[in-house]
Amino acid sequence: MHSMIRSSLLSRRSGAALALATCSVLLFGASSLAAQGRSSTRYDIHFHRPVAVGARARIEVEGTKQTVMERRNGRTNETMRDDTTQVRFLAVERVLAVSASGKPTTVEYTVEAFEVTTAGQRSTPLAAGSVLTVVRATQPGAEPTMTVSGRPVAEPVAEALGIVISRRQSETSDDDVFGSPTPRRVGERWGINAELAQRELASGGAPDMRLTGNVRATEATTVDSMACLVLTATMRGQLRGIPNMPPTATFRTGTVDLTMTGAFPVDGTSRPPTGQVSMVMDVTFTVAGATPAATQTIHMVVRESRSEHITPLP
Repeated sequence: MHSMIRSSLLSRRSGAALALATCSVLLFGASSLAAQGRSSTRYDIHFHRPVAVGARARIEVEGTKQTVMERRNGRTNETMRDDTTQVRFLAVERVLAVSASGKPTTVEYTVEAFEVTTAGQRSTPLAAGSVLTVVRATQPGAEPTMTVSGRPVAEPVAEALGIVISRRQSETSDDDVFGSPTPRRVGERWGINAELAQRELASGGAPDMRLTGNVRATEATTVDSMACLVLTATMRGQLRGIPNMPPTATFRTGTVDLTMTGAFPVDGTSRPPTGQVSMVMDVTFTVAGATPAATQTIHMVVRESRSEHITPLP
């Protein structure tokens, strides 16, 4: 779970027309659940689910990213940017390489459908049958790669894929960040390891922030015939700055809010079948002009959401 957050908060562009592009994340959560109600049963908390080389699954993912930037002019706001990208991705996933802890680091996707809608215009950048290979970045400063037939995909295609496919992976255990050392009942809540989460985000170049958050065992349910415990994590980051800002820009305020809900099979090993995550980044900064009167105040909001369904294949 922490690796998807780390990916989603990496800023990649700045300037007078600053656009913080955020890579989407992979979170396993609940989307269509059949509730079974509350009970006194205690459940072991297992976020981390190792995968094996060769594991296959059909994935269905939908994601949306919206970036809105406004320039404050006296008491009015002037829109500088307002764009929304929607992505629908269906593919058969095959794991080609894993880390020491069983996290997928190289993954192959045989595309069944890849649709991108921007400004009301829909396109299909990768045709059905295309084989996409993703090598995730696993070290600070490393860059992920996305290739089709050995050739890197174009940057706009990579950006769209980043909304629905995780491009970064960390070896820090999600159980260390979000887990509980003791079994929990439905309705119980506990705090995240904010210090560890902050270190992980900082190592990947994410904005400097002070994190708070908690996890709640929401309900026991059945998803795709599997008994699951629904876990909901909420996090808030109070930003202290933004990486790579130009000399003319000065950070003022910023927050990041994330909500993640996961239906985790209670067997402790099966991969969660469905997923949902949402993030809102709200930032205000100023850009100095030739005179004090020419200094501009910029307000930017980035919203991302993603839902996923995973069906294991033999």
